[in-house]
Amino acid sequence: MKKLDKIIKTGLVFIALVCFSLLAKADTFHSTAAGGYWDNATTWEEGSIPTSYDDIIITGPGPVEALPWPAVACNDLTINNGALLQNYTYAEITLTVNGDVINNGTITNSVYDHFYLKIYGDIVNNGVWTNYSTEMVGTNTHQISQGGSGEFTGERFEAVATTGTIYVMSDFNFNGTSILLNGVTMELDNSKGANLSILGNSMSDGELKCNGQDLYMNNGAYLWNMTIENATLKGIVGVYDYGDTFNGNTIVEDTLQSLHYLCYLTVNGTLTNNGVIRNSNYHPLHMNIYGDIINNGEWVNETINMAGTSNQYISLSAGQEFGCSNFVGTDNNTTVEALTDLTFNGTQIDFNNGRLIMPIGGGGILTIHGGSLRETDLITNSGTLFMDNGASLQDQSVIHNATLKGLVGIYDNGVVFNGNTIVEDTLQSLLYIGNLTVNDTLTNNGVIRNSNYHPLNMNIYGDIINNGEWTNNRTTLNGNEDQHIYLMSNTPIEGNVQFDAVLATTPFQWYHEGIILDSPDFNGETSQILSWNVPVQSSWYGTYYCETGEGNSRNIIVGQSLFPAANLQVTVNCTNVELSWEMQNGSPDSWNVYRDEEVIATVIDLFYTDEMLTPEIDYSYYVTANYGGEESEPTTTEIVLVNTPENIIPEDFTATPVDIIVNCTWSEPSGCLTPDGYNIYRDDEKINTSLIMGLLYSDSPGYGNFEYYVTAVYYFGESDPSNIDNVEISGINEPDAEEFKIYPNPATDFITIESTLRINTIRVFNNIGQVVVEKKVNADNYRFNVSSFEHGIYLIRLETNEGIVNTRITVK
Repeated sequence: MKKLDKIIKTGLVFIALVCFSLLAKADTFHSTAAGGYWDNATTWEEGSIPTSYDDIIITGPGPVEALPWPAVACNDLTINNGALLQNYTYAEITLTVNGDVINNGTITNSVYDHFYLKIYGDIVNNGVWTNYSTEMVGTNTHQISQGGSGEFTGERFEAVATTGTIYVMSDFNFNGTSILLNGVTMELDNSKGANLSILGNSMSDGELKCNGQDLYMNNGAYLWNMTIENATLKGIVGVYDYGDTFNGNTIVEDTLQSLHYLCYLTVNGTLTNNGVIRNSNYHPLHMNIYGDIINNGEWVNETINMAGTSNQYISLSAGQEFGCSNFVGTDNNTTVEALTDLTFNGTQIDFNNGRLIMPIGGGGILTIHGGSLRETDLITNSGTLFMDNGASLQDQSVIHNATLKGLVGIYDNGVVFNGNTIVEDTLQSLLYIGNLTVNDTLTNNGVIRNSNYHPLNMNIYGDIINNGEWTNNRTTLNGNEDQHIYLMSNTPIEGNVQFDAVLATTPFQWYHEGIILDSPDFNGETSQILSWNVPVQSSWYGTYYCETGEGNSRNIIVGQSLFPAANLQVTVNCTNVELSWEMQNGSPDSWNVYRDEEVIATVIDLFYTDEMLTPEIDYSYYVTANYGGEESEPTTTEIVLVNTPENIIPEDFTATPVDIIVNCTWSEPSGCLTPDGYNIYRDDEKINTSLIMGLLYSDSPGYGNFEYYVTAVYYFGESDPSNIDNVEISGINEPDAEEFKIYPNPATDFITIESTLRINTIRVFNNIGQVVVEKKVNADNYRFNVSSFEHGIYLIRLETNEGIVNTRITVK
């Protein structure tokens, strides 16, 4: 047993000696000025051949060539400025660097063969790096950085699949290099401001975390099977084939496009386009977007597929448009909400029965130049659908509460209008027979017609309001409840109109105003469907119904209606009353606003503000609509009380004596009204002769105790007093006033002062306490000119050895 212990101890000592020996041999080798072959001792200033444990410094200027024998390896590798490292001229060589590489010189291939580098550590490149292949190996992470004019121009930059994350610590440039990550992550350090530039070739099979930094690509560079996270894309970024994914917030500042073959790009976060998104020549770019879209630039790729499972949001800056060939929703669960107006140019929009929602609150505009809208549930929120250049509605598209402008085409069957639909310009068929279903009210202020040789047929389940041209092939009223046809200003419907009794059991007999209908102006008086042979016009106003084997049908009423305003809202704001209302139907010329049974305004907007009303009074309001000189019924009357606003009293009032003057100051009231001016009170008597416009007033009250306050004056009256401030002004040994004569008073030119006492100083103050005359007299008499004084009351103060006398004069 002791012998075995001795053997073990001896072995451990031997191993320790070997390790120490190896570590002791680790050294730093410097190449000579002449350079040479790696395996030649004369190449190194140290006079021996370095091992894989040694650090290498290529000092230059002579080149060092790595040979295929023995195995070429080192620890850290530094190439100095002006130095060169390459492989042996006639052999492919792999140099393994177990530590870091700092290149300030040149790393390159020989003339005939390739030079390979395997690096376990980090890279700092400040020089020329053009060897064939650089491979990041090991299981640890790496840092790469670049300085000066250095760039990486080798043929390949590769990461083995087992290595750690590659951190880019500075701006880093690849030129003509194939970057193959093999599933490894490269990450840009945003704390260092690191951006990545790739000129030519590709980046493939890995993940690039940009942390909001720039990915710049150009010269045909492209991404292939890459995941890019939180990138700002600059230059021309190409997408190749399938497999590229953008995560997080992606911003396109310049150009994003397809590159070769059919390209599909997945976008999982928000995509902001400030530049151009497009196809390359003959190679379409399809995008599956699961997040939101912000378009501030040109967007003309092949397909945008809104593929999210929750609501997605889309916005478009003013003056921009989507020019993609297809804008689609994945299925009927797709919901896209527009935050702004949207414009499409030449785009086929197909939501596969999903929903497109325009901005809430009305006023949003969806513009479609050319192209079509099909299988889309369009929620306009009472906004506008504008179409032109042959654009059409197709295939089960459902349009809710839209105002139609431009030229809106109906293509084939299946289009449905729900809610209140208003035609402001033109609604027509477009190729083939256009069949349209209208479930609610249809108002025509423009034109409803056939296109050339292509009839437009409409089945209407709500009411009709006609204020324009109506000449389409057929309009059938099919409702289950009473329906109305309103002919505004007696404007006829000239296209063929039919009334469907809906009840299908014979016999049938149509009635007009309770009388059996029997006129050549109609066909089918004894059938389920009654057809007009003449325009629907004022001569046939009245109520129609059909008596059937199942009973009477609903009523269809033809006439003229002056639609009143609806939903009048009245709100008090300070001393103003704000009114708003809605347009129920029709197109009134204007609105009359009534207060207390009198018209106070005629407006074209759906709102009005009645300003500066006297408080503590009840006011009544209603609104009527004007149609060609005729006035509709009023809305319901709304009564409101306008209360006196709060906080209308001046604040922070102070009265401060300065010598014989009292300066009064205050702050404006903090309420909703600005006063017309202010009044100052001394001992409950108003002392200002005209309204005070500022926040300061000076008074000359004489001697004694005084009480001051201020009020604010408004168009409806005077406020309560502010806080009260008391002041005391004391005289100092005032001589008998009879010792002095001051004349004339009032004066226009000169004032003369005569005294039995010697006057030392004379001061004259205006009504706001300013000194306008100050003179050392030292005499019994004094005369001064007041012709330049403004008219008003002035205080004269005479100082003598016996005391001070104050008196007032008036200047006219």
